[in-house]
Amino acid sequence: MTAFMLGAGTIIANVSLFAIVSILYILAGSVMLRYVVKRHRRKGFVCSNYRGENIPTGLGVFLWMMLLAGFVFYLPIGWGALASKTAPEGAASELLIAYLCCLSGVFAAGWVDDRFGDRKIKGLLGHIRQLLMHGKVTTGLWKAFIGIMLAALFAYTVDRGWGERLFHMSLIAMSMNAVNLFDLRPGRALKLFAAGSGLLFVFALGGRKLELWLSLLYPLSVASVIILPSDLRARTMLGDCGANLLGFALGCGLVLLTGFPWQLTAAGALVFMHIAAERISFTAVIERNVWMNWLDRLGRTEK
Repeated sequence: MTAFMLGAGTIIANVSLFAIVSILYILAGSVMLRYVVKRHRRKGFVCSNYRGENIPTGLGVFLWMMLLAGFVFYLPIGWGALASKTAPEGAASELLIAYLCCLSGVFAAGWVDDRFGDRKIKGLLGHIRQLLMHGKVTTGLWKAFIGIMLAALFAYTVDRGWGERLFHMSLIAMSMNAVNLFDLRPGRALKLFAAGSGLLFVFALGGRKLELWLSLLYPLSVASVIILPSDLRARTMLGDCGANLLGFALGCGLVLLTGFPWQLTAAGALVFMHIAAERISFTAVIERNVWMNWLDRLGRTEK
């Protein structure tokens, strides 16, 4: 009985501490978001949205800052250490560092593309055509190359076999770009990330990897909730640096939290999605489907 009471007391204490830290984290994030939005407006970091309005763009910097803050907030109470219990053998000590460094690189590449890229060039094939027809290496092409290299680096850290590394590299890279493909209307990319993160949470519970999900996806999930209202009202825009960061994080979660059959299913869906994106408009498909259109417009403020 005494041992049971001690164990229950420890659980309650840990949950209480986690809740307190989470509240502080959310409050800090709310203040940080207001600061970032004001700074972007002051510096002229704005872009025309789908309604032709100039709004602050590149708010992926907020997600990245919240990711860094998450490590500062949560590592002291042991969530990073707990993650090592469920990390693949041989990768426990490097996993979180590799994750943070790779996401930072993805953010940086996206930020450069947001600031200096040509918005008239659409899709990966558009950037490839610029290279083949005009010999021009666009910032979008550099962003894709850097993203693939970082996906390879993360897969190399996690896996041992070269077949696994190649497969997981492809999965993460496609996931990174998939969220960006949908980031054409307010809230769409964040809703997609929320659905993916929620699904991976279910896998984490089933596979007893909750601590790993908390370390990898919880900070970004909280950050997404904080920025969602302004994104839905079309007052801010994530930009490529935000959409790519969220997609890369989901890809890492797929690799670490699901089994091979689910990864293979996801890879097939992502391949189909990328092929379809070059031929059809996802926005048009969504608008023609009653349920998809309802979900897409849920919470959005239309003028």
